[in-house]
Amino acid sequence: MFSKWKLRSRLVVLFVLFALVPTILGGLFTAYLNYQSLKQSTIGSNQIISQQVAGQIYLLVNDSQNLLEALAASPTAKSMDGANIKAMLIAALEKNSQLEVLTAIDSAGMQIARTVGENAFRGERPYFKEAMKGSAYISDVYISALTNGPCVTISTPVKNSSGTVIGVLTADISLKSIWNIVDKIHIGKSGYVDVVDTQGTLIAHPDFQRVLDKENLVTMPFIAQVIAGKTGSIEAVSTQGSKSLVVYNPIEKYGWGVLVYQPEHEVYATLISSSITVIVFLIFVVLLALWTAFAIVRTIVNPLQDIVIVAGNVAKGNLSYDVKLSEVPELDQLASAFSVMIPQTRSCKPSLLLRQ
Repeated sequence: MFSKWKLRSRLVVLFVLFALVPTILGGLFTAYLNYQSLKQSTIGSNQIISQQVAGQIYLLVNDSQNLLEALAASPTAKSMDGANIKAMLIAALEKNSQLEVLTAIDSAGMQIARTVGENAFRGERPYFKEAMKGSAYISDVYISALTNGPCVTISTPVKNSSGTVIGVLTADISLKSIWNIVDKIHIGKSGYVDVVDTQGTLIAHPDFQRVLDKENLVTMPFIAQVIAGKTGSIEAVSTQGSKSLVVYNPIEKYGWGVLVYQPEHEVYATLISSSITVIVFLIFVVLLALWTAFAIVRTIVNPLQDIVIVAGNVAKGNLSYDVKLSEVPELDQLASAFSVMIPQTRSCKPSLLLRQ
């Protein structure tokens, strides 16, 4: 098909391609570099945010554990005197707003002090059994009957001077404090943060009802990754259903995870706007290339057409035409050759006629 095109069309197409192909390839390469740069910078900044949130949550729970262990090591706790222990627990509760309830349990499993409510038997509870073995314990997340919010129970053993476990101290930590931490985080215009427990169940989410419903998200690949203790990022559908850039980070020691979501349309908004600018520029380049191509081709094709006309007339015996010089040296040489040939042909024509 291309072989049937006129010279003018061929030259115009070639000129446009020579101008357009490098521009398009350069634009695509630049767009790819910008995409990668924007993606990595977003991942980096959101990774910092996820690490900061994970650190704050770690400190919240760990400080509560350290406090409980300090109380358990006190002479008051070791005395197993219910009245004195209750006064100590109430004082601790007043200074630590993240705590809901603190209790003291004797070695038989009976509560001897608690900051609110009546003492009850707790010998069958995992937090009591594990602490009586001499180990600190943290429960799975559950919804508190007291505050109707997510919380965890931590426990630690109370040991006498010989190291024998004589009782247990427990504390319920309200995870609403985590909500407050997460609510203060702003990811662009519509990004958000999730926190999940070791089972992949929501602890914090913009829609609190989903937390209260104990929604489990372990089937989502990035949730499974973060509760497995892995740090990373992925482009995936978020827990709110939008295509997002997801960054996740585990919470050291507790097996929980922090996830930061930012919608892709928001992440790449600047890239899209710059791409539009590039497209407009490409259109301008195409138009400029077309104008330039036609201008250059005209200087080549028009003189050739003039020479073709002269050659055609010479072939018919009409020697009255003169060849005009062009601005192209090679074509000027051809025109000059014709200019020499035509007068010679004129001078030869009478002798040729006489011979006939």
